[in-house]
Amino acid sequence: MSPPEVQLDEEEHLRLKHVGEQYPKLDASAGHVRSFAQILTQRDDCPLDGWIHEARNVNLLALQLH
Repeated sequence: MSPPEVQLDEEEHLRLKHVGEQYPKLDASAGHVRSFAQILTQRDDCPLDGWIHEARNVNLLALQLH
């Protein structure tokens, strides 16, 4: 994760896309982390319930909530 003001150049975007294609679970996990970070930075707890529901139902061990 990087702060939103950090901009990746085209080569970095391509590398990140390639990694995501090679490791779809890592890509999915990163997407969930980004959406959680967005909830925190917006300080809006309304979408949090939806995020928790999705995280519980996704097949990613690292995001399984107990």
